[in-house]
Amino acid sequence: MKKILPLLVVGILVLSGLGATAVTNIENHPPDAPTIAGETRPKVGVSYCFTFITVDPDGDNVSYYIEWGDGTSTGWTLYFESGEEAEYAHKWNKIDWDNIIRCKAKDIHGAEGNWSKIQIPIMKNKDINLQSSSILNSQSEMSVIPSTGKIDVATSRTTFNDGTLSGYVNDTDINPMEGALVRVYFHGTYEENYTDSSGYYHVTNIPICYCLKNATCSKEGYRTEWVLLSIDENTTYDFVLTPLSCHPVFAGIMGENDWYVSCVIIYWCYSPDVVKIWYQIDDGDWINWSEPFEPICEDGVHTICWKYEDIEGNISDVYCKDFKIDYTPPDIEEVEWKTFQEPPIFGMWYVTFTCKATDNISGMDRVEMYIDKGLHEVITGSGPIYEFEIEWCHLFLDWVFTFVHYDTAGNFANDSINESEITSFPYIKNNHFTFNGWLERFPLLNQIVTLLMEK
Repeated sequence: MKKILPLLVVGILVLSGLGATAVTNIENHPPDAPTIAGETRPKVGVSYCFTFITVDPDGDNVSYYIEWGDGTSTGWTLYFESGEEAEYAHKWNKIDWDNIIRCKAKDIHGAEGNWSKIQIPIMKNKDINLQSSSILNSQSEMSVIPSTGKIDVATSRTTFNDGTLSGYVNDTDINPMEGALVRVYFHGTYEENYTDSSGYYHVTNIPICYCLKNATCSKEGYRTEWVLLSIDENTTYDFVLTPLSCHPVFAGIMGENDWYVSCVIIYWCYSPDVVKIWYQIDDGDWINWSEPFEPICEDGVHTICWKYEDIEGNISDVYCKDFKIDYTPPDIEEVEWKTFQEPPIFGMWYVTFTCKATDNISGMDRVEMYIDKGLHEVITGSGPIYEFEIEWCHLFLDWVFTFVHYDTAGNFANDSINESEITSFPYIKNNHFTFNGWLERFPLLNQIVTLLMEK
């Protein structure tokens, strides 16, 4: 009888219980080789901004490692969202006609992708009169597709070079821009054309194939724009360039919903005609900028305002931009649970878990419930109360229930409950059949079961 009664109860629970939660291991992939955009022929002693961007196949945040070709590097940068542009400035102190910038990326799991590279000559800080028309127009920016190794030029040019890309380039006020450089990169090389007085450009001799081409448009003092296009015989695309005289660049770990989850370092990208920059943080004093910039670590929404002076002594308007910091996890209380049977006495047993969490900075976003590492349910909202309900199953024996509380910025705090802590209904454990108060409602049946269990 000792063996029959527990087996009977197990059979009832198996027939009425839930199935096991499946846990799937997901393979991690490294980020793609980054795309690099920046000045084609920077001058000695002038700080220039370069843009780096990559995509992680799994959507993970990425960090960049940038080598500037002069023996210096950034080391691994702070993390950016997949597909988010990362801007870094650099200044070269000597002429180098064979300078190479290299960049690679890694994800938050440490998986590193391939290198990308561009070769740029470092010029003297004055105009250089050379006969090559491509160097006469030296004040331009470039963007290249990632380098994945040596390229067989003979093989890459087996297609017909009948593709063309044409269109117009305007500024943000819809004024035509003369002298903007449009380049189309393919198979380790490129074709280019400059816009005329009407803003029109026409790039020819582009191979027609199934691959996407990286088309960039740049002009000194403007933000480089780029797009991936499938180019045929008469492809058209219009570019709009945004003035880029002076603007702040934010470096920090980006969480969710545009919140930084770390201290933020601010530095500046500015054109060579800018000689002085002033900034103000949160209505504080105006400060004349000089490197390095002190990190901003206080949680909350901040505002940076700035103005600058150009080489002719003109003072710009005041510009302002907000940024948000929250790297503090939510405040949570211990998860509470209670059990009930529906219908009473002969029905199924259920467990209700109640989570309470608050966040005074970015606000609460969601709570995720895991049953022994497998995601079971997500409840979204600002809270502070999140309630989960499950039907009990014998398979939950020795499992762990984990509740992950997320704020809007992506910070989180955990609380877990072991199955052994939940003891308000009958279950089998350690080869004993325990009712934990259920049979106490039926004294005679309780005595009978007790006698049977002792035999």
